[in-house]
Amino acid sequence: ILESKDRFRFAKMKIFIFLTIFSFVLFSTGFADENDCASSGCHQNLFQAEDIHPPMEEDCSSCHESNENKHPDSEGPEFTLSDEVPDLCYNCHDQKNNLTNVHPPVEEGACLDCHSPHSSQKDYLLLGEKDESICMNCHDPDEGKAVHPPYEDRECTECHDPHQTIRPSLLKSERPELCFECHDDFREKLNMSSVHPAFEGDCLDCHNPHVSQVEYLLSSRVPDLCFDCHDSQSPSDSSKYKVHGVQKEGMPCMSCHDPHASENEPILKDDNAKVCLSCHSPSRLGVKWSAIDMASIIKNAKVTHPPLEDDGCLDCHQVHQEKFPYLLVAKFPATAYTVGKAENFALCFDCHDSAIIKKRSRVTNFRNGSENLHAFHVNRQKGRSCALCHEVHGSKAPHLIADKVRFGEWKMPINYRETPNGGSCAPGCHIPKTYKR
Repeated sequence: ILESKDRFRFAKMKIFIFLTIFSFVLFSTGFADENDCASSGCHQNLFQAEDIHPPMEEDCSSCHESNENKHPDSEGPEFTLSDEVPDLCYNCHDQKNNLTNVHPPVEEGACLDCHSPHSSQKDYLLLGEKDESICMNCHDPDEGKAVHPPYEDRECTECHDPHQTIRPSLLKSERPELCFECHDDFREKLNMSSVHPAFEGDCLDCHNPHVSQVEYLLSSRVPDLCFDCHDSQSPSDSSKYKVHGVQKEGMPCMSCHDPHASENEPILKDDNAKVCLSCHSPSRLGVKWSAIDMASIIKNAKVTHPPLEDDGCLDCHQVHQEKFPYLLVAKFPATAYTVGKAENFALCFDCHDSAIIKKRSRVTNFRNGSENLHAFHVNRQKGRSCALCHEVHGSKAPHLIADKVRFGEWKMPINYRETPNGGSCAPGCHIPKTYKR
């Protein structure tokens, strides 16, 4: 009987030695293999996600170490972290809290507020469901009519570094270079001859980066946005000013100007004549505001007013507002008649010699012998306006003589004919007349 008991004790001792050696081998050679920590059916779920933390695939003891509690034990943790977070993370990862602007969770060392230490269905071991943004756990989402696509898709890291940067708002690079990473077609605009200063500086001077109640993510509506920098072109006393009809549209400044850059001063979408004719054309007649069909007049003209050919419309017209009729830059009769003084024709006399309306002047070819017929028509108490005979933009007749002019409600024909040494006319205001120089 004693011999049998000794054999039983010896067998128990061999089993104990075998289990001790097996445990020593298990914990000394690592236990991160899925066939070790997961094979028991306890931790296999940690290996089933798409993105697995590399140390976990290699060796769980990279981060965990056993303590005095036996494993497995339902009483409490049998393993402790080999170092405190974030120092434990920095054993493998570069330090992320040593630049000018640090994301608060990183600054607090709370890596596990955003990342899973084991595995995740999302890239970078981020917490949460696959299609949700972890950023919204802390940042309240903004809402608006216009939403920046990266923000709408919750791709915050397209613009922001999630850990730290040397730039405000954790931006990955400086604006506008950051914006050009997506809006590459705007980069070339910086080389154009006329560049909006705001565009050269910071895109956020005009745009919101996330959402806006205004299209194009503008920070406020045009023209109020423009008036943040530019003097208002909306007069307080509209009775003293004529306002360009285009300013009555929804985004008036952009009707004529490119908000970023252009090859035309001052950042016009095209040369000024083409910009003007884009509205003063048949397609715009009767649309929101009345526009004179200047495009057809010029297209059909054989003679064009030289300032219009050389410099466009801006030699004679102001483009925003003006106290003179038709947005003219200087005084000119608003009616068919005016007192025949040079100051009443200041617009014309910027280019033409005012002596043209003096009785004894020979500076004009509109003479009958030595009689100055310009002075005859203009230099009187009820002087005729230039526009009573001339078409000021373009005409089929020489000298910009009009085919028909408005006389009250009547379109009066001029019936002008040129001769080698003069000409003739047969308007509705007098019988046919001829003149010879």
